[in-house]
Amino acid sequence: MFTVLSSLILAVFVVVAIIHLVRCYQLNLGLSDITKFFLMPLLAVFYIIACFPFPFTTINVLVLCALLFFWIGDILLIYDWERPSFFFGILTFFLAQIALIVVAIILFQSFSFNILLGILIAIIYIIILAIKLIFLRKPFEFIGLQVLATCYLISTTVLSFLLLMLAIATPNVYTILMAIGGICFMLSDYHVIQEYYIGGTNLSRFWIMLGYLIGTCLIVVGCAGMQSLLATV
Repeated sequence: MFTVLSSLILAVFVVVAIIHLVRCYQLNLGLSDITKFFLMPLLAVFYIIACFPFPFTTINVLVLCALLFFWIGDILLIYDWERPSFFFGILTFFLAQIALIVVAIILFQSFSFNILLGILIAIIYIIILAIKLIFLRKPFEFIGLQVLATCYLISTTVLSFLLLMLAIATPNVYTILMAIGGICFMLSDYHVIQEYYIGGTNLSRFWIMLGYLIGTCLIVVGCAGMQSLLATV
């Protein structure tokens, strides 16, 4: 259970996120970009307050680093039509995903799962990733972006797989939230490909941000909840 203060901060994040998504839906990108500055800091404040009663661990450092990278990426991708800004924006998102993958691995160490089921789910994820990568065969305007985009898609796939397996290994409300968050990231990736590599629609940015914000929020809330559970065991 979270404190009243942490729950209040999370509610403020949800309100700001809704405002941002509404502006994206209305194609009012100027106002939506302003709200971007507050989203990840609010989620970081929630996480710090939610985890404050418990020991400060490597997981805390990694989650906060991931949120910092997401925040930097959010700012850089405001200028996504500029080559350096777009490249480094995707790079920071990739680094954030790597940090969350390490978090998932650390949490996974305390649990076991069915090997055959894990192999089956891994095959499904590999097929999904392969389908995504097919679209990346289209020549890129930005030199070197194909490798980075490929690594980013692999990282989000691995993260989603690990979070889903964690939920299967130890099903509770927090691991399930994290698994759903990982899936939302993968859905957001699809729209990133559609927007930048295939040719998106007017609502592509809305769908990208919807999956990204829901995914980030659920993973962070799940991490805070799991740390509270592990601290009381």
